[in-house]
Amino acid sequence: MNQVRPSRTRLITASTAALERAAEAPGRTLADDEGFAALAAALDPVTSAVVLDAHLVRPPTGVPAAILPRFAARRIAAGIDDRGSGQRTLKLGLLYDRADEAESDAATIRSRIASTRLSGAVGDRFSDVAAGWKVIAEGRVVKITATLPSGADPGTWRYLVESGDLATLVRQRP
Repeated sequence: MNQVRPSRTRLITASTAALERAAEAPGRTLADDEGFAALAAALDPVTSAVVLDAHLVRPPTGVPAAILPRFAARRIAAGIDDRGSGQRTLKLGLLYDRADEAESDAATIRSRIASTRLSGAVGDRFSDVAAGWKVIAEGRVVKITATLPSGADPGTWRYLVESGDLATLVRQRP
């Protein structure tokens, strides 16, 4: 990480290598990257989101986590479509190398996500965080959505990222 931004509540780090490469290739944008474009389309509409290289998503140290997917995703996205209390949709996306990998993992995740234990401190299971979990494959992307309960913290999606709870959705590459 070569950029650090402290705030009152957390420390944010980032690599600017991708920005440097983009500056060297004027006219090229993130929208030109098929992976980012596919994740953006899967999450649309979204109020706030983050896209990460999947290898950055890990469970808390020393905490066992059940890994649901069989295949390793390239990127993971997490965000929210926030239309006010009672209308907050949690949105997650996993980008794979191939559509058949996304289809296979979507079926596994769909059958197990609600009952899967969280490794962080948000709640016991994914079903404790949100209701109505839906998982579909759209090309190379697995799209996961759920509804946050009325009055729930709209920052829940960030907590899932920061606590390592999303590591359950990421099989690390060898």
